[in-house]
Amino acid sequence: MIPAERSRLSPPSGVRGQAESDREIALTWDRSGDSARSYYRIYRGSTEDFVPSLINCAGTTDGSLYNDRPALNIGGWLDNIIEPT
Repeated sequence: MIPAERSRLSPPSGVRGQAESDREIALTWDRSGDSARSYYRIYRGSTEDFVPSLINCAGTTDGSLYNDRPALNIGGWLDNIIEPT
């Protein structure tokens, strides 16, 4: 398997998070201006310097809103990365 090359698209700006409950956070952002973007991948990590991978990919969306609902929120959220794809 050959790993995919890291995205060369611009990351979104104005990323905001709003706790909806103790088990859900609503992530919103301003869309990047890249016309080549088809969707965003959202990654969840428990440290600021985590490396995005398939293991910590929380989901995808083609819009500028994502509700993150982990199965178990034991450690809480520390950081999310939103990457255009």
